[in-house]
Amino acid sequence: MAGISDEELRELDEAYEAMMEEQRKMKALEDDLTPFVKKIIVKNYPETFHLESEGYKALDDAIWRNIDKLVTDVNQIANTMGEEK
Repeated sequence: MAGISDEELRELDEAYEAMMEEQRKMKALEDDLTPFVKKIIVKNYPETFHLESEGYKALDDAIWRNIDKLVTDVNQIANTMGEEK
């Protein structure tokens, strides 16, 4: 089995760094959106401020699922429809 050339290692390193930057951006968007969405929910549904434990878990799960989908969609749009870098 042949070894990996310096050029191939460089390409792998660049791909890894790009992937990690993409993950950082997605995590930052998720972190920014989550408290904002929770604040809007409580503003419009104040009864969600005083839920039982199970209710908080269900609400957090709903928020996470939707934010995860939004972040994934934004990332996909930016990568496929954004300007070339």
